[in-house]
Amino acid sequence: MSLDHRSLAIRLNGLIRLEVCNGCTQCSLRCAAGTQASREEWEAIRRYVAQLSASEREAFEQTLKQSKQQSLGDGIEVTLCRFLDRKTNLCTIYPVRPLVCRLMGHVEWLPCPIHKIEHPMPRAAALEILEVYAQTERHSFEEWEQIAPLLDGVADSRT
Repeated sequence: MSLDHRSLAIRLNGLIRLEVCNGCTQCSLRCAAGTQASREEWEAIRRYVAQLSASEREAFEQTLKQSKQQSLGDGIEVTLCRFLDRKTNLCTIYPVRPLVCRLMGHVEWLPCPIHKIEHPMPRAAALEILEVYAQTERHSFEEWEQIAPLLDGVADSRT
């Protein structure tokens, strides 16, 4: 049975809890640059940012300016996701985060680092969702920024 993108979202909502974890920031080191999103997800992020209040937008823009380099020791450096607030270790686009971020902790190959999620979604369901998702046009956040800039050209819903 194949699923379209809309059905995929409905199915996903029934399989995983989408609320924010209770202040846990243990996943934040897994939030890496190069995360891919579909066009639909990128547009949702753009709409979300466009509706931010002036103070929220200022805080968001400050997060984008933060250094995203993280030393893991032994000379290993990683670049973290541009939407990760390094001061709080929280995601600034959490309500509209893409599928791969929503799957964190909910599939066996992206386990919850504190084992809070006791029963990840069934493997067959996760693979079915990813199979549909793989058929969508996806780019990294950085690539989408070149195609459809986040802070420019989005109708600002506050006006």
